[in-house]
Order: sequence, then C-alpha cells, then structure tokens
Amino acid sequence: MSDIKDIVDALNLPKVVLEKADAFLRTLLGPATVEAGELLADKIRVRRFRNQVHVLRLAQEMLEGAGLKAQQVNLRTLVPLLERASLEEDPDIQQMWAALLANASQTTISGALQTICIRVLSGISSYEARILQSIYSDFLTHRDSKIAKLREWNSRRTEPYASSFFYRPDDLVARARIGTDEGDFLIDNLLQLGVLRFEVPEVEDDEVQEPKFVHLTELGLKVLQGCHARPRMGGGG
Repeated sequence: MSDIKDIVDALNLPKVVLEKADAFLRTLLGPATVEAGELLADKIRVRRFRNQVHVLRLAQEMLEGAGLKAQQVNLRTLVPLLERASLEEDPDIQQMWAALLANASQTTISGALQTICIRVLSGISSYEARILQSIYSDFLTHRDSKIAKLREWNSRRTEPYASSFFYRPDDLVARARIGTDEGDFLIDNLLQLGVLRFEVPEVEDDEVQEPKFVHLTELGLKVLQGCHARPRMGGGG
C-alpha cells in the first residue's frame, strides 16, 4: 500500500481534490467496496483481486472435479488472462474465464488459441455470452447426430463443421432474451471478433441478395470449446 501512498504524495494535489475524487469513485464502485480508510487505487485493487480469486477457485474446482492436477501455464497466457479476468464481475463470463484457465493448464488448447480466447472474452458482455452459450448448447445437443451423418461419407471427421450451426440473427437474440434494440450491435460485435460469419450472399436476377443467416466459424467453435468445455481425464473438450 505504501507505493500507492507515495504516488498520491508525489501528485501534490490539494486534499479537497482527493476527497472529491474519492467520493466520486465510491459512487462508481458501489456500496460493496466502500471501506473506511481505503485509498482510491486500493478499492479497485481489492475488487479486482476478489475477481481473480473467484476465477482461480472455479478453475481449481473444475480440475479437481475431473481428477486432474494443474500444470504450469505459459506466462504469455497466464498474465493477460488473470489481468483481464480481474475486470469481470459477470458470473457467466467468470465461468468462461475459469474454463479457459483450466483448459490452458492441461494444454488441451494451443497457445495461439489461448490468446484468441482471451481477446474474445475481453471483448464481450454478458449479452454476447448468453448468445454464445445458446450456440454451444446447440452444439452439445446436435454434435453426435451431425458427426454420425458426416461419417457416412467422411470417416475421419471427429467434429461437425462449424458452419452447420447457422441462425437468423433475430432468432439468436430472442433465444438469449435480449432486447431487439441491442441485438444488432451485439451480433456485429461477434462478427467482428470472428466468432460468427454471415453466409455467402446469393445472386438472383443479377442482384446480390442480403444474407439472412449467420453461422458459427471454425474459430468460433474452437473458442466455445476452450471457454465452455470442462477439462477431462485424457484431454479433449
């Protein structure tokens, strides 16, 4: 805490300025973090540390539930993962951070994919998380039947094609119980993150038709598996 005090002293700001800033930050942080004697940075630090501990605990429980032991995680993954996870207070996304951490500790996903998963989780809200959860539930429900059909002509395929999961954007938004006013830009964000992609436009009477469906990308499927699937003995999602 002394390093924070040194910074505050070095700023040489009038006491009234610091008090006003402290009162404003207390309002922004909410009543749960208002503790007497805390400095401004301490309040944020405690809140972020609490989030990190929660994610670490969830990841540990996932590994213990699978009978697995945590392995060392590359710092290029661990540091940004915990840094970004510390900012998250939505329970659903915290679960996703925990699953990603648990999977990273078992090397069930590559380092490159770990980096991409961190970018995606950092860029979504609880609303996009609900959309992704809905898609992943579809994947789990229909995975076996889709694989069975694929193996009729491709026996080496172990996962269904991501593009076989396609939706009207309005339907995705409705299934996630999100207001239509927000739906468009939430879908746009998932498109921008590369998780979803519009279908290839069709041409009718020399006119390009606006695509009506979005489908899951192969990258999106890998991200869903990395951030939703619990680690299990023997590897895999």
